[in-house]
Amino acid sequence: RRARGSVAIGAPRAMKRSFSSSSRSSRQGLSLMEVIIALAILGLALAAIGELIRVGARNAEVSRKRTTAQLLCENKLAEIKAGWLGQSSTLPTGQMMRPQPIGPVEFEPRETDQPWMYTVNVEPGETEGLLVVEVMVEEVTEAYRPLRYSLVMWMIDPELEWLQTQAVEAAEEGAGG
Repeated sequence: RRARGSVAIGAPRAMKRSFSSSSRSSRQGLSLMEVIIALAILGLALAAIGELIRVGARNAEVSRKRTTAQLLCENKLAEIKAGWLGQSSTLPTGQMMRPQPIGPVEFEPRETDQPWMYTVNVEPGETEGLLVVEVMVEEVTEAYRPLRYSLVMWMIDPELEWLQTQAVEAAEEGAGG
């Protein structure tokens, strides 16, 4: 067996020369133009990947802020419903007062690590005895467009609920006595 590219012993000299010169003229490496094109493609690909990373990081930050705003809104709505926030509280008679509009008010430092403000709007609902309570949370920043998020909850008017409870209790006492 002969090795690749080998010439048989006793072959004419011209054949040896032509074979060896043809193997030398085969491609030894890349041309300068091919290297420049490859580097240009690599540069464009790296620039595109860098832009994707930047956009992804920005969107992750916006998502984190939206999640924070949603949690803050839900917490304030729960406080209103429980009667802990603002003037929505329980009187000595046991009657809960109707929640009142509040704000804008800054959150306390223990509630959030970023500066946020909230506003509470309370309006009567279309149905008698229902209140439409809206909590809007806004990021405190000097950005062009600060993040705003709001949640709306319909709740039974606590004053009406208390009056109904008193009427039921009075009817039970009248029927029992």
